[in-house]
Amino acid sequence: MEKKDYTKYIQKITRKERQDDGTYITVTRDYMMVDGRVQEFTDIHKEQNKKFKFTRRFEKDEEGNIICHAKVFSEIFGTAEATAGAYGKTLIDKSNDYANVETAGGERYLGCVGIGL
Repeated sequence: MEKKDYTKYIQKITRKERQDDGTYITVTRDYMMVDGRVQEFTDIHKEQNKKFKFTRRFEKDEEGNIICHAKVFSEIFGTAEATAGAYGKTLIDKSNDYANVETAGGERYLGCVGIGL
């Protein structure tokens, strides 16, 4: 079976990381975007003729922050849950909090099963 190319979903993420001695260095890493992780996950299931299902449930905490509980049922990877919250501190949380937490919850699950790493 031919290995699929997901490089179009990879972006470079550069950030400063603090070292043990208190100094900072600039580190650049590859990061697979969520749409790439979902595509890889879907492709794996199609190739093996297996089924999966994503579900999610939203709630608000005591401070009014949106919390998403994402659950995935996979005939390959089993069942797992991930939780993510939007706390109104980022621009995306303020403009599209439901989409942000839904994406983060799914992304966490996919990373936990090794997709996009």
